[in-house]
Amino acid sequence: MSSRRTLGPLGVAVVGLLLALVACHRSAPRGIESIAVLPFDNLTPDRDYDWLSAAGQNLLDYQLFGQKNLACFTAPTVNEAAAKHATAYLYTRFRLDAGKLVLDAAVENAGSHRITMHRSFRADASPEGALAAINQLARFIAPGARRVPVGTPAALVPYGTALLGGDAATQAGLLRDALALAPDFMPAWLARITLNVESHAPGAFDDIAIASHSADLLDGARLRVLSAALSGNAAAQIAALSELTRLAPAQSSAWTSLAQLQVNARRFPAAAASWAAVTRLEPWNSTAWNQLGYCRAWAHDGNGATSALAEYARLEPENPNPLDSLGEVQFFLGRYHDAEASFLLAQQKDPAFFDGIDQIKAAEARLMTGDHDGADKLFAQFVEWRRNTLHDPAVPLWKARWQFLTGRRREAMAALASALAQLNGDDRASAEAQYAFWLLATGDRAGARTHAQTALRAAQTPGLRGVALACGFIAMPPATVGEWATRANSIFGTQPEKFREAALGYALVLDGHAAEAIALLERVYAASTPGDDAEQRAMLAAALFAAGRHDEAKKLLWPMPIPLTSDESTFSALVFPRWLAWSGDPARFRQYSGDLRLVFE
Repeated sequence: MSSRRTLGPLGVAVVGLLLALVACHRSAPRGIESIAVLPFDNLTPDRDYDWLSAAGQNLLDYQLFGQKNLACFTAPTVNEAAAKHATAYLYTRFRLDAGKLVLDAAVENAGSHRITMHRSFRADASPEGALAAINQLARFIAPGARRVPVGTPAALVPYGTALLGGDAATQAGLLRDALALAPDFMPAWLARITLNVESHAPGAFDDIAIASHSADLLDGARLRVLSAALSGNAAAQIAALSELTRLAPAQSSAWTSLAQLQVNARRFPAAAASWAAVTRLEPWNSTAWNQLGYCRAWAHDGNGATSALAEYARLEPENPNPLDSLGEVQFFLGRYHDAEASFLLAQQKDPAFFDGIDQIKAAEARLMTGDHDGADKLFAQFVEWRRNTLHDPAVPLWKARWQFLTGRRREAMAALASALAQLNGDDRASAEAQYAFWLLATGDRAGARTHAQTALRAAQTPGLRGVALACGFIAMPPATVGEWATRANSIFGTQPEKFREAALGYALVLDGHAAEAIALLERVYAASTPGDDAEQRAMLAAALFAAGRHDEAKKLLWPMPIPLTSDESTFSALVFPRWLAWSGDPARFRQYSGDLRLVFE
């Protein structure tokens, strides 16, 4: 691969170039034309012109931003441009000829590797001349490209030098110099504010306010995105990105950021629409198709979900993850037989991909049909694979969790208690924490604290230390709300705030302070990831039900999560079978609670 620079999306570029790109990509998913702009090559003997290498590249990106049918991005190398699925690469070299600056631009088709466009631009060998040539090049690529207004073109020199790299302080100083020369130079403002946002430097909000006075509609939208990102306000970020995607619909990165924020806010129909926009722009983007499938399922669009995941599978036929995603979506939709089949196909395609977890998901799907014997047989295959292939010493823990999940709780606790001494390190920590939680769930707080301390001593990784700490904390003696808060501040002082809030919220609900825990658990739930939020949803629902706010609680019950989906399932009893009772299936709840009712059921 050539090391020359790349070119961005070419939707509204020269007709001949467009036709060449279309012809080249007929057999593959194309999406929008995407041009990668590579750094300009300095062919002059003077290193003092190096500023133009970065300035030219970034000015073109600024000028082409917002085109309706053309995407543009900068890339340091062709290899990186190709990895981002550019449809064309823009190479630009500049040289001196008879005292004039000459820009030689060439577009290479990414598929055929043929040069489809070439043109030279002559101008004065000065910042003014360079800017004039860049403006001509931008309008040649896209007739609607914006001009770059720079009252003092000399500002291009410190601007381009800042973009060449270096430490943040040096870059900030150079951008300050550029803006001192040209206070309305918007590309420099955007570069400076982005740098400040990334480094959390003070004064970014002030810069945004000043820059806004010189901003056009598109620049104003970009500034509002930066301001919202700096504030950390998710609603403001969604509003700002919604505006930007309306003004610049070809910017897949903006759509992606918007979709992710909408998912986190659980605005699933809107998130599905945003992910669909990404797939239209980037039909090769398998991650986008996967996310689209989940969002459509969460928005109750089962057919749309399976259609999106079918495209994901077509793009990655050797990957078992599309089948795993399909199985999860089918489970959420209550299509348990289909979910089982999908999970088993994923397991067959690559059993090691999820360390055999698809097999246990298949067993859980079978369990939901009421076929206990069939579910036990599928689970036995999971255990056999873990024992024979992974030589997993934690098989006794897996077996105990399955027994507990399926209502054989006394048997599960007895089996795990007898296996504890056989385990070491994190396996011992995980088993001790699980046993501690089960003791707490049966009302034995003192015994739970003893085993939680053993788990804490055995834990070798931060994650399991956190689980052990949480088990010991929620097993502390009953107390007032204020006392629980004081305990949490003392015990979790070095833990992330969301971890402290989750442990405190769980402890309050389990100690009968449900109403006081609701606000806390709402924050915990809002910070959780959809699809991986079973415990958080369950605890918030439990608090709302206990406080008599049934209508709010019921809104949290769809879809039912998959109880065991990973190695860390210590608190799955908070989720299942309680979900069945809340959902109006008391008979099955009693069946799965089996021979031992827990204190919180």
